[in-house]
Amino acid sequence: MTKILKLALLSVTAVVMTACNDMLGSSNNSESFTVCEVQTLNMEDVSKSCDKGNRVLFAPRTFGNEQLPVLFSALYCDHSQSIALTTGGVSCIYKPISMDSLQEEDVDIPQ
Repeated sequence: MTKILKLALLSVTAVVMTACNDMLGSSNNSESFTVCEVQTLNMEDVSKSCDKGNRVLFAPRTFGNEQLPVLFSALYCDHSQSIALTTGGVSCIYKPISMDSLQEEDVDIPQ
């Protein structure tokens, strides 16, 4: 009886471990593990530092303007993925907004 119980327990453990591995996503996509750090909202600077799909950390040079992380998130974050937003910065998956959807009079981007 104990051999059957041990075998059943081992089988259940193997199934659970396999399910956990699938849920965590054992993807070999190296882009998702690349982190780029930026300190500005300037589109040229951000696009030079990050590739689409990278994890991006926006940590501005100065602290105090709580709108900067929200603006960064609106312009550069993939909103179908998780976004970590604080009053001092934001971390997300980099997916810049298309320039076609922006009109200069709609958004005033501080430099």
